[in-house]
Formats: sequence, C-alpha cells, structure tokens
Amino acid sequence: MADENGNPPGLLALFSRLARTGVEVLRNRGELFAIELQEEKAHTTEVLFLAGLTIFCGVVGTVTLTFLVIFLFREDLRVYAAIGFVVLYFAGALFCAFALKSALRRPPFSESLRQLKKDQQWLESLK
Repeated sequence: MADENGNPPGLLALFSRLARTGVEVLRNRGELFAIELQEEKAHTTEVLFLAGLTIFCGVVGTVTLTFLVIFLFREDLRVYAAIGFVVLYFAGALFCAFALKSALRRPPFSESLRQLKKDQQWLESLK
C-alpha cells in the first residue's frame, strides 16, 4: 500500500481510511436496522391481527355454543345448524391460534444481531 512515490502511507492517511471504513460499517448497520424495523412493524401488525381474529372466533364460537344449549330443546334442524357454526368458529379460532404461535417464534432484529456478532468475531480475530 504505497503511494505514487513508493512511500508507505502516513499515519494520518491510515487513520482517515480507518475512519471512513468505520463510518461505512455504521451506515450499513443503520440501513439494516431500518429495514428490520420496518419488517418488525409489519410482523407486529400481523401478530395483532391474528390475535384479534383468534379472540373474535373464540367469542363467536362461545356465543354460538350458548345458543346451541338454548335451542337444544327446540326444532331438530336448529340444533344441527348451531353445531355446524360451533365447529366452524372453533376451527377458525384453532387455526388462528396456531398461526399466532408460529408468528411469535421468530426473534426480533435477528439479522442485525447476527451481523453485530459477526463484526465482533472479526474484531476479536484482529487481536
């Protein structure tokens, strides 16, 4: 790494190059963090939607089950219709609960943490 005259770069030039590299790394990590923040916002919205849908289906299923008990001693066809709705709503609640559980497994900011760990390992290898 010599300049045009064949002389090695000075301390100031090395420090300047190191500072530029450090700023570029920080900018890169900042961009990654911003992208992951947007992904986390979308993920949070999805989780909240699925949680709301799960609660809704559970409540509707419970209300329908109550009506099933109320209508149990009335016309035979009403009982079968109520049973069908109970099965439908509870199946929807079960589906949403599993989707919610799956959505909550991913840790937040995983890529940023992985990159920071990689940077730390690289810095430790320089010692």
